[in-house]
Amino acid sequence: MKTDKNSRTTITSGTDTHPEQAIPDTNPAQAALPKRKRISYEKWLVKYRPIKNTYDSNAPYDGYMFETYGAELEFIRNQPAANVWTLVDCDGKLFICDGFHFVNRLGYFATWIDIPNGFFFSIKAD
Repeated sequence: MKTDKNSRTTITSGTDTHPEQAIPDTNPAQAALPKRKRISYEKWLVKYRPIKNTYDSNAPYDGYMFETYGAELEFIRNQPAANVWTLVDCDGKLFICDGFHFVNRLGYFATWIDIPNGFFFSIKAD
């Protein structure tokens, strides 16, 4: 160990002398962020195959949307998380987002095809 003659600090070898070696160049939190993906409602219907709502014969969105209460909500809660989507109102625009959301929700969808990991979906539903 050496002592710098102009200061009271002790200089050692390794990461103490090169602090940039102790901190990785990339931020792991940024690397884990999902990729945003937008597809049309029509492509979403074909690719993810939503399940028809058998509780309400007049369900919105071609009979695929489930309500946010009662037996319909119970059905959605019993679905795997990778198959649940939420219709949300965002500043007057409607979007179908992957996952089970509470804020600004208007309804839910369940699909036969899983939502892929690492992606954030928003389908414009207007």
